[in-house]
Amino acid sequence: MKKKSSHYIFFILILFFFNLYGQTVSELDNRAQRYYEAGEYERAIVDWITALEKSPGNKQIQHKVEMVYNRKRTRDLAFERSKKFLRIARTHLEKKEAQKSLDNADKSIENFITAYRITPRDPEMQILRARVERMRADALQELERQRLHAQMKKKYDAHYAAAQEFMENKEYENAITEWDAMLVIFADDNIAKEGKRKATLALQSRMRFEQIKRLTENGIRLFEETKYQESLHDFEEILKLDPGNPDAENYIAKIDDILEEEQKLERKRLQAERYYSSGLQNSSEYKFDQAREDYEMVISLIEDYQDAKSRLAGLDKLEEEYNERIRQQNLDKINRQFQAGLLYLAQGDYESAVTAFENIIEIDPANDQARRYVKTSKEALAQEKEDIIDESSPYFSLVSTLISSGKLYYERQEYRKSLDQWERILNLFPNNTFATEYLLKCQLKLNPDIYRKFAAEQIEEGKKMLKQKNYPRALRRFSIIKSISPDYPDIDNLIASAKPSKPQIPIPAGTPPPRITVSPAEIEQRYNRGIELYRNGDFKKALNEFKWVVKNDPQNTRAIINVNKIESEIRLSGNPARKRSATLSEEQKKLVRQYYFAGINYYSQNKFAEAVSEWRKVLAIDPNHDKARNNIRNCLLLMKQ
Repeated sequence: MKKKSSHYIFFILILFFFNLYGQTVSELDNRAQRYYEAGEYERAIVDWITALEKSPGNKQIQHKVEMVYNRKRTRDLAFERSKKFLRIARTHLEKKEAQKSLDNADKSIENFITAYRITPRDPEMQILRARVERMRADALQELERQRLHAQMKKKYDAHYAAAQEFMENKEYENAITEWDAMLVIFADDNIAKEGKRKATLALQSRMRFEQIKRLTENGIRLFEETKYQESLHDFEEILKLDPGNPDAENYIAKIDDILEEEQKLERKRLQAERYYSSGLQNSSEYKFDQAREDYEMVISLIEDYQDAKSRLAGLDKLEEEYNERIRQQNLDKINRQFQAGLLYLAQGDYESAVTAFENIIEIDPANDQARRYVKTSKEALAQEKEDIIDESSPYFSLVSTLISSGKLYYERQEYRKSLDQWERILNLFPNNTFATEYLLKCQLKLNPDIYRKFAAEQIEEGKKMLKQKNYPRALRRFSIIKSISPDYPDIDNLIASAKPSKPQIPIPAGTPPPRITVSPAEIEQRYNRGIELYRNGDFKKALNEFKWVVKNDPQNTRAIINVNKIESEIRLSGNPARKRSATLSEEQKKLVRQYYFAGINYYSQNKFAEAVSEWRKVLAIDPNHDKARNNIRNCLLLMKQ
């Protein structure tokens, strides 16, 4: 039988979910709208979230989910505040602080009205309404009693003492007389009304009265022993015998508040524990913003939880130390990569130079020097690939047939046909050294005068490259002439000048020419002054000295390196570890929407911890998502009420 029953329930659930997901977006939207208008926000959110799963980019439904969330959040906050002020009012009343009790009762009513207007049909609202109204009436009566003239109060107290004594002695007729006398003094006195009601009940049904009395005494005793569940049971039994019994209702309200507070404290403790652990984890992973949020949440839940305050206070120092460590690592890497890039550039290893300078830009995007050298390296690399087209060149397939036929014609001494092949290559790549060499060889065979003219042009081109400090290209030009005409005038000196004693780096385009009047001694003096200023911490003046040296000696790699080093230090003196969030990918946007609305769904079910967890996932992807951050704060505010 049980097996059949479980199968039946399972079948019903399948039908329910099939029906839910089988509905169209429009049907779900219309039904959710009806729920919303009826104040059934939880059901409205469920349908709209389901509609969003079917149509994730539906802006209209996203807006409706936000709208209903905001309504429910306003209601929840007002409801919790109403209960909070009600508890405070009760505490003041017990201390006979009537005016304070009344003030807080009014605040409770004010918040109750806000919540009631949003969800008037909620059963919780009806219960709270009765409690709030009774509390205000009690506070008013206590205030009125306190305003009684001392003589009237003395009479009132005398009648009250007599009434209590008659009740103890079970002389209920006499007790009623005393309660009536109190009502003459204070017509709306709840104490007198309740006393008279009990006495009347005792006369009408002594057995029921004695049972209520016994349950009341036992319930109070259990309450004072903090056995709240057992006490609650006794007071609930009283209400079965005597519906509306003020003592029972008052104690039930107290017990509900205490139990609810205990549950809240336990939830807060568990949540604080999770956030504390998360804070430790994020701190160890150098996620300081997230760790800061974790510890702030811990403190907002439980102010003195473990060492959360000291850990939060220590995060700034930890972050500062971490940032300084990262900054130094980045500066060291930039310095190493810059020196390596200059060396690669001087050696003609342009691909490695490009890689080194681009590594710098990845760390320091504002590094203009590295960008200039990337451009210079890429231009040199492009020139080199045009000068030398071998099997590793991407252009080889374009000219391989021309090269093969050109060499074949040359070997056959068909110089005119060979010349045509090399000219065709040079039309595509004017600076190709291999084609230029064979073209010169063919010209030498066909027409020595044209050869001499063309060779002179190559020499002049090489000299221009020398002036531009482009030694590898100049050397290739001179070497072509040397291979064809070993005795060409001054060729050996030209080749020697293209092989400088120390590595030379190409000068970036746009660099102004140095002043001829500056002596090497003056350059060395200014360089040393820059070093001294740098060591004394005067970075700006040191930078000016090194820039002067570079301007007047563009090949001074020491000064170039120091310029880059100081500029990088100045740029990275801020916070290198904290990066602005990049533009989100479509997949990330999809996850943000998913987690955000999942959080709202949990919130609608009053699962605040789960809601916060989902919204924290949103912040992990998009730290600038203000709605998720504000929703978390709202949840924490609710949990603190």
